Amino acid sequence: MASDTERAPGWPWERDAGGAWPMASGNDLLAQEVKQAILIGRGERPMLKDVGSTLSRLLFSLEGEQRDAVATEYSRQAVHQSVPRVYVDAVVIEETTTNTGTQLVAKVDYRETGSAIPGHLEFPFEGAQA
Repeated sequence: MASDTERAPGWPWERDAGGAWPMASGNDLLAQEVKQAILIGRGERPMLKDVGSTLSRLLFSLEGEQRDAVATEYSRQAVHQSVPRVYVDAVVIEETTTNTGTQLVAKVDYRETGSAIPGHLEFPFEGAQA
């Protein structure tokens, strides 16, 4: 389990009514780290050009089980580089139709090393629309 003493800015990075920035810790921080690892593009981190994934570029060129298998493998690699204490069990990519087109939503099952408690995330690939 993620340490409750670790704290970092929470998402979304918007000040609350009192002017304070949100903070994340524990499992919320771990989920945020996993999501960030999957969404960051390879080469987008200034001093860590080998960290990240090209997953978002491939999503619309694949379908069904093949897309899920590639998404799972790319996510495992990206998360292992950025958050090595986490293992991605599976990623399923679902298409949803919105008023602006088709949007891809990632459903990620993961677990932290040494913990029996599974984690689950669902988030859209921002900017990934057909």
